[in-house]
Amino acid sequence: MVSLDPTASARKLQDDLTQVLTEFRKRHTIDASRDRQDKYREYLAVWDQREGWTNGGYDDPQKLLKDVAKQLRKRVSTIQYHYKSAFQLITGYEYTPELYSRFFGITQLCGLFKAPDKVALRRPLKSGSPVPVPESTLGPQDHSNSILDTIRSLQPDSELLERLDELIALFESEKTNAEIAEHYRNEGLDPPNVELARERLPELKALTSFI
Repeated sequence: MVSLDPTASARKLQDDLTQVLTEFRKRHTIDASRDRQDKYREYLAVWDQREGWTNGGYDDPQKLLKDVAKQLRKRVSTIQYHYKSAFQLITGYEYTPELYSRFFGITQLCGLFKAPDKVALRRPLKSGSPVPVPESTLGPQDHSNSILDTIRSLQPDSELLERLDELIALFESEKTNAEIAEHYRNEGLDPPNVELARERLPELKALTSFI
């Protein structure tokens, strides 16, 4: 709690708040960082371009960051920073390939096929009714890793994992994109999407090993 004297000058209030903030950061070992709210739109614009977000959905194929940089006429290093900053804005965590796979990998893979995967179909469409909480659970608890712990506890669908393993095996064989597309003809996986998935083979492997 910080008390302010409404009769004090603006200069005095600013000096006092600066001192309080400095002491608070020092006591809690918090590094001072510049909040770039004015850049949030730029960060999210890069995210949308990279992830193919248009018209309220992920409708377009993902783009390479170098292609996004070319389109937006910015350096690749700048686009990389903006993309990682957007990831942190959206998830609350610093970007890593493992976290990206955990948060977004399944949804991206489900988009390769015509019908939604069982994992996507199990997502709730509306919030559930509040459930009474026992008093024993209302005490102070450490929730510092609650989101990650919850995500790690999810059991992946065995059928989905088998599908991913099969797709990876097909890529590592000598089969062409057309042959793989023919293999999945009943699931709507056409050659362009096969090519897209082949380009992201390292991510597919990382996803299956991580989950």
